[in-house]
Formats: sequence, C-alpha cells, structure tokens
Amino acid sequence: EGSGYYFGKMFLSEFLNGSFDDKTTQLISERLGNRAEVLKNVYGENSKDYISSMSFVASELKSITAEVRRIHEENITVFVEKFVQKNAIFNTCVSFVGSYAFYNQGVLYEILKKFNYSLKETLQFPIDSLTDYIEKKTF
Repeated sequence: EGSGYYFGKMFLSEFLNGSFDDKTTQLISERLGNRAEVLKNVYGENSKDYISSMSFVASELKSITAEVRRIHEENITVFVEKFVQKNAIFNTCVSFVGSYAFYNQGVLYEILKKFNYSLKETLQFPIDSLTDYIEKKTF
C-alpha cells in the first residue's frame, strides 16, 4: 500500500477489467498497447518492474483524467489508514521517501490533510540525505 507497485496493480486491474471510460482507456492504450500486450508484460519475466512502472506512466494522466487520480488517492488513503493511523503516529507532520511519494506530492498532501496530518518532506532518493548526514557526523 502506498507504493508504485501497489498503484500499478490497482491501475492495471482496472484497465484489464475494462473499468475505465473510453477516453481513459484510449489514452492508456496509446501508451501501453492493447490488452494482450499488457497481459504479456504483466505475466512476463520482468512483471514486477513493469507493474511498478505504471505509476510513472500514469503520472501525466492524473491531471488529464479523474479516474487515474482516484486510484492514486485510494492507494495513498489505504496507506495512511493502515500504517499512519493504525500505528498511532501522533506527530502530525509526516515525511515520505521514494519516487512514488515524490511524484505524487500533491495528492499525498491532500490525503494527509483529510486525516489531519501535514506533509513535511518527500525524498525521492533517501540515500543522498543519509550520505550527507553521515558525512556531517563523521568528518
């Protein structure tokens, strides 16, 4: 939940089950190919990478179609309900790491606000900050 892979599973499931309207289906098909091509990739050798890459494919679509934005919102909402709220995180200012959070900061911000949390920071590559921290502490 809350990852690009989880989003990809949700997104591809709706695409493959014909849940999107015609406009959205056409936009996705232009980028991914037809249903048979998508299924070949979903069940292919690099399926996990393919499924995870859907968050990047869909990132431009979220501003074009409300259906894709809704899936991002559902993904982030499930994460906040399952991990932030249920783990009694009382600090109302939350930070996230990873590309999915980084590229969906707007949606993340809005969902957190609904749960009375605020978004402090998103780091696409946390290793950079960790390296800087270690260098400051050791030199």
